[in-house]
Amino acid sequence: MSPDFVPTCIYCKRTDVQFNREHVIPEAFGIYGSDTMVLNNNEVCRDCNSTLGRDLDQILSRDSFEGMIRANSLAQEQGAGERFSPRRAWLYVPDEQQFGVLRGARMVIDPNTRRPTLLDQILVRSQDGSLHTFLEHDFSQAAATIFHNLPPHAIRVIGLNREKVDVLMQMVRDRGITLKDRETVDPPVAILQPDIRMVTEGRIDVRTWRAVAKIAFNYLAYHAGAQYVLSGKFDPIRDFVTGRRTDHAMVQLLNSPILAHETYHWRAFEGHLVAYQDEGRTLRGKVSLYNSITYEVMLCGDLGLYYTMKQGHAFDPIQKTIITLGNLPFKVLTPTDATRFLSFFPI
Repeated sequence: MSPDFVPTCIYCKRTDVQFNREHVIPEAFGIYGSDTMVLNNNEVCRDCNSTLGRDLDQILSRDSFEGMIRANSLAQEQGAGERFSPRRAWLYVPDEQQFGVLRGARMVIDPNTRRPTLLDQILVRSQDGSLHTFLEHDFSQAAATIFHNLPPHAIRVIGLNREKVDVLMQMVRDRGITLKDRETVDPPVAILQPDIRMVTEGRIDVRTWRAVAKIAFNYLAYHAGAQYVLSGKFDPIRDFVTGRRTDHAMVQLLNSPILAHETYHWRAFEGHLVAYQDEGRTLRGKVSLYNSITYEVMLCGDLGLYYTMKQGHAFDPIQKTIITLGNLPFKVLTPTDATRFLSFFPI
């Protein structure tokens, strides 16, 4: 770094600000002792650190598919009291006979135990056999055609909160549909098993794209330096992360994993992977938290004169270690569909 360099925030490019520490990967996804990758105290201002942490990092860690994996991997004493919101990522009990009254029911991550718990909801099995799930706030918007010619017992109202269940039952009756009185039932045996393969669905919106891009940009700044990423050629990705630009084409999903010996259905590493590499005149980052969904980030559309840039690390949040991708030890591949069943769509 030039001795004449004036400390400048890599996001807002301001110099007349107070600076703060910025983790390359949000701290919620693990810390790694003295190896933790943290940007210098004169590279990200306090305002950007706070705003982007609230608007992006919290969403990624609490309201995303990656947030669900994180909740499931945290030790019992960690993260207590965090609110895991279901607005972007949803859990469902499999729509199978063995789960009885709970088949197809929507779940949410409990903020204290960080384990799935039942939401108060209305389930409607339409005439064509498809299942529709409604919470209190979205039942009023349900299309009337869903309720045409329903077979007997096609509507179930279930939940853990007696008062909220009563409200939902009244909403159904207000549509002219007859329901039996509320009753308490024992959970089916299948739902009490220690390991249940839940169905995961969700959407990846612009805030998730931006949060992922932020990790890739931080990683580049950590290795190439703040002065390098302050160049105008990185303004498009900078503007995308900060929200001044909302073109999510800056980030895309990849069907292929980051590690060369893995496949879409087989994985060996369960931690985080972050890397960047030049491709022609472009510089592209890759991010995969928990080695699950893989994102590619357009860090720079034109690097100018051709030269090689390549860096990659594996972050193990359980062992709290960071290893360069080239030194990552080989592990036995395991099928991803044995532990995850997901359907996420980008918007």
